[in-house]
Amino acid sequence: DYESEFLMAYHKAFDNLRAEGFFVGEHIWNFADFMTEQSISRVMGNRKGIFTRERQPKAGARILRCRYWNLAPLKTEQHSGLSYCPVV
Repeated sequence: DYESEFLMAYHKAFDNLRAEGFFVGEHIWNFADFMTEQSISRVMGNRKGIFTRERQPKAGARILRCRYWNLAPLKTEQHSGLSYCPVV
């Protein structure tokens, strides 16, 4: 889906910048979806979060979890069962 491809493209760009020494960190703008005043531009709230309003993970949450586990300085056997990592 679009969100997954978008995040993976950003992560590739982040990794390139990190390799060149130009990148310090990453930041999630919205943890979860939230309600806003209904208008023409936002019907049924704001859906930019990586979790739903009920705190259920969306595709982006799974991709970010996989990414951060892979960036963590842990031994492979400590997180080797991550079957939800997307294939790039």
